[in-house]
Formats: sequence, C-alpha cells, structure tokens
Amino acid sequence: MKLKRFIAMVSMVAMGSTSALLLPTRALAAGECNGFINISYPDFPAGPSYVIPPLPAPLTMRINLGTGSITGGVNNTLTVRAFTLDLACDSDFPLLPGCVPDGPPTFLAKKVDFIAMTQATCGGSTFTPTIITTPQLDDNQVTFTANPPLVIPKDQPTLPGFCSIEFTLQVLQGFSDDSTPGDIEEVVGYKIANCDNGVLVSAGSQTSDIQVSPPPPEDFSCYETKMAVNFDPTNPNQVDPIGSLADTFGKYMDVQPVMVRRVCAPAAKAAVPPPGANGEHYVGYELGTFGSSTFKPVKGVQVQTQQFGGFTLDVVGIASRFPLLVPSFKNKDGTKNPPPPAPDLNPSNHFMCYDTANLKGASIPTAVPQVTDQFGTEGIVFKNRKNWRLCVPTNKNGGDPAAETNQVGLFCLVAQKDRASQNPVQNVFVSWANQIEPKGNHQILDNIDDFCVTATVIKP
Repeated sequence: MKLKRFIAMVSMVAMGSTSALLLPTRALAAGECNGFINISYPDFPAGPSYVIPPLPAPLTMRINLGTGSITGGVNNTLTVRAFTLDLACDSDFPLLPGCVPDGPPTFLAKKVDFIAMTQATCGGSTFTPTIITTPQLDDNQVTFTANPPLVIPKDQPTLPGFCSIEFTLQVLQGFSDDSTPGDIEEVVGYKIANCDNGVLVSAGSQTSDIQVSPPPPEDFSCYETKMAVNFDPTNPNQVDPIGSLADTFGKYMDVQPVMVRRVCAPAAKAAVPPPGANGEHYVGYELGTFGSSTFKPVKGVQVQTQQFGGFTLDVVGIASRFPLLVPSFKNKDGTKNPPPPAPDLNPSNHFMCYDTANLKGASIPTAVPQVTDQFGTEGIVFKNRKNWRLCVPTNKNGGDPAAETNQVGLFCLVAQKDRASQNPVQNVFVSWANQIEPKGNHQILDNIDDFCVTATVIKP
C-alpha cells in the first residue's frame, strides 16, 4: 500500500440550485412579503470533486436574490441592507444564521475560508464583506452589506432573480467534525431586510452543503528492529547520505543516517484483512550528524486526527528515535536472509519526526483493542506520552518541494501489545529497499513500538 502525500484524499460535491421561500413575519397590516435566496456553485453545476491536500482552487459561490409576491405596500418592494453567510455549521445544532461553527472555537480544524468578492455589484448596490470575529463565531460568518440598500421589486423569480453576487471560498479540510462527517453545511440568511408594507423578513435563510467523502485514514504499526547495527558511513555500498531535508519546522544539510530503528507496516484499527502486505511501507532511520540545522521549537501546534480527535502540543526537538521515515518496498520472508525487493525510488512521502511536549486534548487515547496488519492482529496500549512524536512531510534532496507546506503528517504514539495478545512478529525476517538503501537490507522484527495515525498539522 502506498501512502501518498495526498493522504487525506476526498471527493467533494456541492448542492446544486435550490431556492428557499422566506416566510414572512406576521404584522398587523394586511400584506404579503416573500423574498427568495438561491445558492449555487457556477463552476460545478454537477458538483465539484477535490483531492485535499494540496488545497484546491478557490470555489466560486453565487447568491441570487429575488422576490415573490409582495402586497400591501406603497411600491411593493423588498429592501435588503445586509445578509450573512455561515461558512461551516455544526449540524448537531440548528442550521440558522449564526450557527455553531463546524470548526474553531468548537473544533481545531477550520473547514472553509472566505477569500474575496468576484462580483460585488447587484442591481446598482455594492456589497461589502465583513468577517465576524466574535468569540462565538470565530471568523465563521461573513456579513455582506449593501450600499446603497438593494431595492427589489415584487415578482422577481429566484433564477435568475433580480440580481446576484459572487465570491470565492477556500475549502480547507476534507472532513467534518459533527455527526454528519460527509457534509460541511453552510447557511445564507437575511440579516436586515424588509418589505415596504412593514412585514419584516429578517429571519429568512437557506442552507446548502459541501459533501465530502474522506477515505479511512492510513495508520502504521511500527516494529523495532531487533539486531540493528550502525552503518559505516565510509562504505558507499551500505548507506546513501542525504544532502538536504526541508519541512515546515526546519531545514537541514548534510544529514547522515546511522541505523535502522523501525519498520512500519500499514495497519487498521479492527480485525479486518491486512491493509497491504506488499507495496510501500516505511523504514525509520536514526540520524547522526547534521551539517546545519534551522530548527526552532514551536509552541501551540494543533494536531487533528480522525482516529483520536484533536490535540495541541509543543514541538521541542528533532526526534531522538527514528527521526526520518523513508518510503520503502518490503518483503516478508521466513528465511534468515530474504531477498530485497526492487528499491522504492519515490521522491515524495518522506517524513521528518519531532519530539513533543505539553500534549493537551479532550480525550487522550490509552489503548486500541485490535490493530491488524499483514503480520496479524493484536491489542495495544499506549505509554510514555512524553515520547510521542509528530512527523511532517519533508523535502528530501529537493525532490518534493510541496512537502515543505504540506499539512498532512503522522502522529506516532508509543505503544506495546496488551497482555492478552500474542506477538505477531515473533522471529519474523523482513527485507526492504529504498532511496537510502537501494541495494536493500534485512532485519528480524521485535515487538510493536509505535502506532502512527494520519494527522493534520497546523502551526500557530
């Protein structure tokens, strides 16, 4: 199985055109006041489909404004002074303007950003966006204010309606944190609008949703190598040196791998068929000398996982154990010296790992009852929280420039099998080959030592 940089692969579809009847508030004066809002995504009439990361191109949203019947007024018009857009709503609460955000401050990961107006003029009025920054909404709501106020005559059907505005949004995440993980709900509603008959329409709103279908995240069981020996840096047939590594936390030159510490196999948190016995795995290397380093500690890093929820932590240093994870093709063989596979020469998918401190979260995991990989199934418990590591994509020798800003990494928890489980790798020999060891290597595996889960990493 191959772990791509685009771990968080998603398919996203936006709702097509739907109209909403804005029910009037009853007033003492006789009359009708019907306003309409229509939400559409003109670039994707059949619904957009994205892969995240990298971030997709901005998504254009169109708001058509119209009216139905209006009676009892002088001119029978609707005046719109402002309306709002809630970018991502928690569907476990009412989907109304000012909704509970599906993101900060409730959840760590922000789902959608407002980018810019692309068509601000509607019927002679110019709409100006203002992002609302109250603690409750935390940049999740945009107010569009009309100058001068937009006056819409009666009986202007929603499509095309009286007029429309357009703006761009940036979808940031391929998942939702509420009870509808496949949908990011949005709400558009009038903030200040009224008919000239005195019937208010201040509460009318319409909803749409961005449908997302994230695949199950890839996890890895990482096993300690039992008889690892130090490399001989003077032997060109044994290990390749690394000219440079660069990621979101630092840049490093002239890096020398000194020992294999881990072999990581794709895993799943259930007693299911193994996620992948062949293909791309990971080999973890201890690093020795660095010619230069720009690393500086970073406090308050946000880590969002589908498996265990969200955390904040401090990144305090280059990991003392297996700081470099290298994509590798691996063979499992019962013989003492299994033949190596062809080398995995993929320039991407490398990870640099860092030690962490001050881990905080609503629910810190303590165990997983069943973890299945190609070797078997076992229960694991987590320990030594101070040794948990955060791994981020790294650009090795300039072969993967996008890695330096890629937010999808791995959160590695120190683990051991529980007392009821048997060791699935007892006396198992494996071989591998990769960019660092193109001629291959082999080791006998020991117990599981780390369980790594896919994570979104957000620097402050």
